[in-house]
Amino acid sequence: MSVMVIGLDSFVSGLNTAKAETKRVVKAAALNMALEVRRIAQGKVKKGTSILAQSIQATPLQYGAQTTVEQKYGVYLEYGTGMYDPRGAHLIYPKNGTVLAWGSGGQAHFARWTRGMEAQPFFWPSVDEVQPFIIEEMGRAANVLIKTAVGVA
Repeated sequence: MSVMVIGLDSFVSGLNTAKAETKRVVKAAALNMALEVRRIAQGKVKKGTSILAQSIQATPLQYGAQTTVEQKYGVYLEYGTGMYDPRGAHLIYPKNGTVLAWGSGGQAHFARWTRGMEAQPFFWPSVDEVQPFIIEEMGRAANVLIKTAVGVA
């Protein structure tokens, strides 16, 4: 009495095909995830800061992707400044020794220091919000690779 298993050669061939496709499929899934973080973060950025929103970029990497905020002041908006900064900084003084000056309502305003501004997070809440999408996207990528391996395309 014996049992013969046949057809494994086509399965192994399918696994090799899936292996060859892995980098492309994972890279595409990672870029979709980074683009989703970018889309949500741009929507959460305080209105009137379109330069900041435009500076949020999603770029592919060799085995993944990243979402970055290119404008340096994005970190101040995300975490707050002065006494609102969780790192413990307090009053903010102008670096060049002159007063802070601005105009509002036709009047000039001056200050030698400011207490800072409260955080208005936009980036990390976007990453948190995208978690379910990431799970779905990785599931889709895995399904593509499984279908490729078993020859169902």
